[in-house]
Amino acid sequence: MSGLLDQIIGGSGEDTLRLDGTFNLDLTAIDDTRIRGIEILDLNGGGNSLTLEVSDLQNISDSENSLTVLGTAENAVNANLPGFSSNSADGFTTYTDGTSSLVVDDNVIQNVLT
Repeated sequence: MSGLLDQIIGGSGEDTLRLDGTFNLDLTAIDDTRIRGIEILDLNGGGNSLTLEVSDLQNISDSENSLTVLGTAENAVNANLPGFSSNSADGFTTYTDGTSSLVVDDNVIQNVLT
């Protein structure tokens, strides 16, 4: 994202950031203040991926420490979430430590270290 945007800030309520094209959004490589106020990330197929860690979950949403990731089998989530547990239901896998949550569409490739 360097040089492309200063910030992405969602408004109040539930906000979705949708990725188009082929993009690896690596939240671990950018300051936690660059993307805020987002509750849903739509990877939208096309080989898009997301990389994140606990601090990213704690800072991306204004209202709660939670992020829902939508996508297809062409997408991947790479996460380092020590101390988190997982549970699958209704087509989504939820990773949580009781304070922060990552909810991922089961169609998305999930490389999550807990």
